[in-house]
Order: sequence, then structure tokens, then C-alpha cells
Amino acid sequence: FLVYYTNMKNQSEHTMDAKVFTIRHPLEEDVDILTHYMDELSREKTYIVPQGERTTKKETLEYIKKVRKNIRDKKEVCLLMFCEKELIGMANVSLRQKIYKHIGNSSITIKKSFRGKGLGMLLIEMLLSETLHLSGIKKIVLQVFGNNIPAINLYKKIGFRKYGHLPRAIKWRGKYIDEILMYKDMDNHYR
Repeated sequence: FLVYYTNMKNQSEHTMDAKVFTIRHPLEEDVDILTHYMDELSREKTYIVPQGERTTKKETLEYIKKVRKNIRDKKEVCLLMFCEKELIGMANVSLRQKIYKHIGNSSITIKKSFRGKGLGMLLIEMLLSETLHLSGIKKIVLQVFGNNIPAINLYKKIGFRKYGHLPRAIKWRGKYIDEILMYKDMDNHYR
């Protein structure tokens, strides 16, 4: 696993098993591949909110435009991870508003065939590094399916702590699943 880092203003590239992985912010030209990626995850009915619903290109383009504006305004970080030209992961942190504007909501997804290879850790580390540039960020929070043990363990490994547990909060694949609430203090992260 060879890693070299370039200025995240544009992108960062990493290689693993002779493949090049690129992590960068979304562009409007990504509308087709991002729409396809989100639809693929939704069809999989993995640990995300969409469970089979489709996303339109118009919705994706509006999302990308909003994210790019928030990135410019230092209110959000959104990173796409590519293996060669294939979109394989996405992570974001977006600041809340008003009295909560020091807290960022986070999410991460990795394409099924790329899970369990350490790429989620790499993507989160890059996300946390970029998050330090957000205006006034002090904490990051996330919600995770209670039965998504690999994700919970990954978040713990990088310093997230459990602060809540909502029993039977998520109806997933015909069963009710607990939701785990986690947070990470950013005051001491890479500063």
C-alpha cells in the first residue's frame, strides 16, 4: 500500500495492488457517475437511508452544486474516491446551523466490492484532515446501523465514541434495527 499526498485543493492519489485511487471534491461533470453510484448503493439496500429508490440526474446535479457552494463557503467537505475512473466511495461532513454550527454531520459509503480493504479508513482519514478547514468545527457526529459492526469498529478505531443508542430506530430488510449515535471531538485532531 503506497500512499503519497498532494494538495487536497485538487486531489490526492494512492496506489494499492497496482491500481490508482484518487480522492477529490465532486465536480458537476460527475453527475452521471454519482447518480449511478447512489442508485447502485440504493439497489443493494446496504446501510444507507435510500433502500431501492432511484436518484434523478437533476437531483444529483442540484446536490453537487449545493455541495460545491458549501465547500467554497467552508461549510462542508465532500470527497469522492475513485479506483482508476470508477467511483467507489464517498464521504462528507456538513456543518449544522445556528447554535449547532460547530458540529458537523458525517456519512461515508464504499462500494460493496471495495469494502474490507482499508479504503474506508483512508477515505475517513482524508475527510477528517480536510474537515479541519471548516469554519469553527469542534465535533463530528454520525449515525450508524447497530448491526453494521465493521463500520462501528472503524469509527471507534479513529476516535469516534458512542453517545446514544436508539432501539429499533431503523426499519431495514423487514426488521427493526437499533441506531448507534457516535461523535468525535475535533479539538485535538491533527491540530
